[in-house]
Amino acid sequence: MVLIGCGRMMNPTERVSSPSGTFVVAAIPNESKADPGKYRCIRIILEHRNGNSLSAVQTGASDGQKWAVEWMPTGEVVVLQSSDIGTQAFIVQSNALVQIPIMAEIEAQAKKLIDANMENR
Repeated sequence: MVLIGCGRMMNPTERVSSPSGTFVVAAIPNESKADPGKYRCIRIILEHRNGNSLSAVQTGASDGQKWAVEWMPTGEVVVLQSSDIGTQAFIVQSNALVQIPIMAEIEAQAKKLIDANMENR
């Protein structure tokens, strides 16, 4: 399953399990107006499979643009592809999401997300 959003189309209750089944991610728009630059930008929430929240990453991806979040097929790496900020990737380390550099296999996964996003228009 891939979380895909544009505007208000994404269901904030959707969760996507990691390939190992240990972790789950959700992607929700930040509704706090405390930082106007992050308002309505996507937060990626990391949870343990038992539902305990472990970590969150505030991205600069606008919910008003097309975006998608998915796990890499192997490992504990989450890929965010957004039409406004491009590709970002986060690995699970010590129960937290840590941003990592974009490598060729991550870019290939991001391209699949773009293609899937275009098909769902």
